[in-house]
Amino acid sequence: MIRSKYGAGGFGADGYGTATSNFFWSTTDDERFQYAAIASDSDAVYAAGLGTAVAAVNKLSGSPTWRFDRQGSLVDSTPTIDTERLYVGSGSGTVYALGLDDGAPEWTADIDSAVASSPTVASGTVFVGTNDGQICAIDATSGAEIWSAVVGASVYSAPATDGATVYVTAADGTVAALSVSDGDEIWSVAVTADTLRANPIVTTAGVVVAGSDLQLLDTETGDALWTLTAAGSGETTPLVADGTIYATDESGILRAVAVDSGQADWTLTLGSTVHATPLLNDGILYVGTDDGDLVAIDPETGTETDRWQLGGRIMTPTVVGSTIYAPTWGGSIRVVAV
Repeated sequence: MIRSKYGAGGFGADGYGTATSNFFWSTTDDERFQYAAIASDSDAVYAAGLGTAVAAVNKLSGSPTWRFDRQGSLVDSTPTIDTERLYVGSGSGTVYALGLDDGAPEWTADIDSAVASSPTVASGTVFVGTNDGQICAIDATSGAEIWSAVVGASVYSAPATDGATVYVTAADGTVAALSVSDGDEIWSVAVTADTLRANPIVTTAGVVVAGSDLQLLDTETGDALWTLTAAGSGETTPLVADGTIYATDESGILRAVAVDSGQADWTLTLGSTVHATPLLNDGILYVGTDDGDLVAIDPETGTETDRWQLGGRIMTPTVVGSTIYAPTWGGSIRVVAV
């Protein structure tokens, strides 16, 4: 059973608000959530839309904790957090590391291109792509650049790493594997996609890539281990959990696909296109649609168990405990207790 928590407010150009109605905040059009998602920890929800603002909001009260304004807007960089900092890109070509407690900049790294990519943090290194086709490795403590490498077209996705190799997808369909230590290319292949924004996902079986087709690539060679034709969208990152890939295609069909074999266990027509990565919480799969529905699904059978109209295109949600925070294209964050 799901019930909505109601609250309203804003963190856009007009300032903050406190939760009292049916969403956490609303923003002006230039601060809307597009491909960017939100991050969360036990204390707060962290959001960055298409505008300049990065904000932290108390997850229980809806009260704003802090706000920081980046230089340069119109980027989709989703904030990434570790135990100390929030990392996010900007339209000006600056990567910011902000303190989680107060939003104060701890360091900035200037890159010669806008950064729509969402940073990935692993083993003390921040990996991030740029709109001019680079991937950069930055020291997470100091902000010093460790290395940079050219991979091709714009990198809108978040890189993935297994510790020794970093994997990246580029808008022209390039998928590349680079050495974590120095950025040297290990392999590079091309997949079919109108625009590839979906993040690569590293599994023990290989690298999951959702271009126009859904594929599993060999981590050592980049060779396709299996291909499920027309099962991806190129723009929507799948969810991988418990040996299963949950992926939506361009027509809004959701599939549960075995990672090892590429066999589709079930399919479900959602009735709308989807730009949100599915979310698995407490044995229920949730998918936000472009029509504004939050759909609850049995992950074992693919049976739709419930559907709620939240309003506005739903982007990738996050969950803290028993509460789902779902950003919308229009700039609000819907808060749903499960």
